[in-house]
This record gives sequence, structure tokens and C-alpha cells, in this order.
Amino acid sequence: MKLNRLTVLACLAAIAGTTAMAWFVPTNAAPDWKTAHTASYNLHFGPGKEADAEIIGKFLNAAYERIAGEFRKHRPEDLLEGIELNVYLHPRAGDLASEQHATMLSNLQKDGYKAEIHMLTLAAYDNGRDGSPNERKQDYAFRQVVHEVAAVHVQRLILGKPTGWRYDQAAPWFLQGYDEYLSGIHGRRTEDTTLKNYRDRIRFDQSRVRFANGIEVRNPYSDGAVLVKFLHDSFGSEAVQNIWLSPEPTFDRALLAALDTSYSDLEARWRRWQTVQ
Repeated sequence: MKLNRLTVLACLAAIAGTTAMAWFVPTNAAPDWKTAHTASYNLHFGPGKEADAEIIGKFLNAAYERIAGEFRKHRPEDLLEGIELNVYLHPRAGDLASEQHATMLSNLQKDGYKAEIHMLTLAAYDNGRDGSPNERKQDYAFRQVVHEVAAVHVQRLILGKPTGWRYDQAAPWFLQGYDEYLSGIHGRRTEDTTLKNYRDRIRFDQSRVRFANGIEVRNPYSDGAVLVKFLHDSFGSEAVQNIWLSPEPTFDRALLAALDTSYSDLEARWRRWQTVQ
């Protein structure tokens, strides 16, 4: 089957869970779908999926509120002014959405910014005996929403700077790990253990993160989220956000300059941090 460029990117996103950005072509919802319009987003859903849309709408509103708090210094209302965000709840699993992944597509334009979030509708999950999504599945869907809403904020932040490295030049562990970290600290429940579980995997297998020609990880989401937590714990949230805002021409130089460190120092700090409970 011949695939166009957007489809290839979408398939890669489905496999790796990445954010597809180039060759953006807006999605048109099926004629029988309904749309809930808000000031922040448009939520598209299929026939009979009003209950799912209501839940995801609440998740989106909560995600906006929580992520805005992370970027309050940068006036999130200004970051998001004039953007178009469409959220699609797919009735069945496919390239763009499944129980294991969601996909965010963006044109990465400062002016005329458009983005899409594609998720599997909750009713299509492998649900409990009563047919409703169990709490664990809703927790996961909430983290998906927070992850993708965070990506929109980060893209808008970096698109607003006049010079320096660009969003799609970030190391995958930082690009995906940053959003995954935020989805972990802003879980649906206060007792969310996602980040702890990610960290335990690395403690069990230290080879998941390697300092060699920069930083290499086995999984840019889970391992990346732990690395970003390490950076927050070691340098503070403002310093980590300054990596995005750095005028340096490459991600590596931005990382080291914003944190005023070196890779050897980072590795030493990482080893020490790993021994702390």
C-alpha cells in the first residue's frame, strides 16, 4: 500500500508514540460526528459517544489548568492566543490512536498555529464487566491528555523565541520525556505512581540510560521522564524551562548552557541522584 508523507509520520507516531509534526494536513471529522466547541479546543466525537466526550472534556479542562500553572511565568493565555486545537476521539484503534498511544500533529507555525490530538474513545477500551472504562484506564487517558496539552504549550513557548535551536531538534528523551514528566506529576490522582515505576525500571536496569556522546535512553518516554525529573530535582523547574528558551544553536549546547554544567557533571549528579530514595 502506498503511503503519503503524513501517513508515514502517523504510522511512526503509532509505533513509537512520537509527535508527528511535518507535512501537517488538517483532519476532517466524519460527517456524522459531533463537535463540542470551547474557547481552548474543539472536541470531535462519534455518534453515541457523548459520555466519553464529557469525560475527556473534563480531562482537557483540568490539563489546561494544571499545565498553565507550570508556564505561569510565560503568560499561558498569551502562548495559546489565536491557536487552533482539534481533539479527535477515535471509535476504534488505528494508526493515530489506540489503548497504547495517542498522537499529536502540529504545523509548528508561530502564526496560524494548528494542532490535533488523536485519542481512542473510552468506550473502545477493553473495559470492565459493566462496559465502562475502569479507573486505571481513565487514569491512563488523563495522562495522555496532559502529555499532549503540555506538548502544545511547549511548542508555543519555543516558537515564540527569536533565535536558537528549534523544537524538532530536541533529543527525543527530552522532547517526549518533558511532557511525560508533566503528565506524571499532574496525574488524575495524588497517589499516581507512574514516575516511581519508571524510576524503578532504571534502578533495576541501569543500562536504560547511558551517558555516551550526550545521553542515550532505551525509551524516550519513560526513561526520558525520569531524566527530566532528575533535572528538575537537581536544577529547578525554571532552569529546565530555560533549555527550551535558550538562544544556543543546538539542543546539546542549550542543555549545558541553561544548566551551567557539563555531561561529565550531569553523569556524576545522575549517579548520586539514583541512590536517593
